[in-house]
Amino acid sequence: MSAAAEGRNDGARVSAEAGLGYVANLISPPLIGFLAASFDILTALWPLVGLFALSAVLAPAFLARQRTAPVPAVP
Repeated sequence: MSAAAEGRNDGARVSAEAGLGYVANLISPPLIGFLAASFDILTALWPLVGLFALSAVLAPAFLARQRTAPVPAVP
């Protein structure tokens, strides 16, 4: 949330981040349940492992981009 609050239009960015988190919390349990009913629970959890791995790979790129971004002047 703190990273979304930095920069221009911070209110809209924080609300978008909160909304996406809320939607993910509502959708992911039924999706995992559907996959577990179709296959098994271990197979249903593998997409989560993939998402965690993807976020671990992409996190340094976002940190580097954030460090090089210019800081806007506050009037």
